[in-house]
Amino acid sequence: MPSASSATAFRDELEQFANANSSPPGSPRQPATVLGKRIRPAESTNDTSPTHSTAQPAASTNTVNRNVLKYAKRLGAKTKLRAEQQEKLNSFATDSSATQEMKTFSLLLAIQQRQDEFITMQAPWEPSDELIANIRNYTMGVLLSSRLATYKGVVPNNYVMGILKRYQFDLPADIERNHGRWSKVIKAIQNEMTEQRAKIKKTCANACLT
Repeated sequence: MPSASSATAFRDELEQFANANSSPPGSPRQPATVLGKRIRPAESTNDTSPTHSTAQPAASTNTVNRNVLKYAKRLGAKTKLRAEQQEKLNSFATDSSATQEMKTFSLLLAIQQRQDEFITMQAPWEPSDELIANIRNYTMGVLLSSRLATYKGVVPNNYVMGILKRYQFDLPADIERNHGRWSKVIKAIQNEMTEQRAKIKKTCANACLT
């Protein structure tokens, strides 16, 4: 015969079962009990937690280097580089960005240094033979012009300088701003004027003697 304590426990479980089944709609249901055992609610199999997509692996470094190297070879063939130049381009193509920047900057410095050396080694500018020939021809033409008021002084020289400025006979650009070079042009005009006057005087003197 069951004891009083067992009957009381059984009665309590029946009351809990009745209360769980009589809860109002919408309220959370209590887990049912069967024969003194609590039944666990079925766990949801739908995992609503955010999923993290696995990142696709990037192209391998070897693949990238091969593509860059192929492009470097095509570029070298297009620009007709020599063999040693092509090797340098291939090495540059596979270098890191920092290494490429340092190499580029060092080459710019080397070019600037060579340019400075080239400018230093250049000989001072002198009037060319073509320029002297044009000065000689126009000097004689000015001296023989009937419109010339005087054959001496700066007036004839200015006529010749005006012709040179207009036609730019073998003259560097903006030579007038370079006073050193322009003074050489003026000196050449003065020398030709002196020589041409001497020739004219000699010709006139010989004509008077005959």
